[in-house]
Amino acid sequence: MLKKIDKVLDKYLEANDNEYDFEDTRNNIKLTFEHLKLEKEELVDRDHQTSWLITILGVLVGYSPVIAKFAIDNSSTKVDIIVITMYVLCLVYSLICVIEFMYPRQRTQLNPPRVFYDQLINQYRADDNISDDQVSAYVRANYLGHLSKCLDDLQKCNVIKAKWRYRAYVSFVVTAIPYLICISRCLIFKR
Repeated sequence: MLKKIDKVLDKYLEANDNEYDFEDTRNNIKLTFEHLKLEKEELVDRDHQTSWLITILGVLVGYSPVIAKFAIDNSSTKVDIIVITMYVLCLVYSLICVIEFMYPRQRTQLNPPRVFYDQLINQYRADDNISDDQVSAYVRANYLGHLSKCLDDLQKCNVIKAKWRYRAYVSFVVTAIPYLICISRCLIFKR
């Protein structure tokens, strides 16, 4: 029994197995790359939501020709014109939110590892002041810096997309109120 406990304790006390050793560049590269994968998956999931946003926007535009015809007719009152104006303004804002959500954001593209192991290694080896042990550490540090920049850009892109998606959904709810009022007024006074 004591041997099993010692074995378990040794497993947790070994520094080489520590997955979160932030002084180890290799481990940091692995963690950053995994985080980068998660952010990319989140971006893909957000891009798949575009069809929902367009569908909801399409529903909110569905009766707009009937509403426009009703507004042009002489039977509409000042209240009808105010509600229709509110609907149009909210609809325009909803459209802006959807366009901003769909707008492609600039991100740093992930360079292939070849850039690092071909170009940088040769560049560092050409420098006589850098030992062979340091060359590998410098290349790993550069690669980690590149991955971190890609991750930061991707996170910024995801934050912006999340913000515009949220605004679009809120604007859809706000647009639906005058939209439903306009439809009901059109159907009630349709003669």
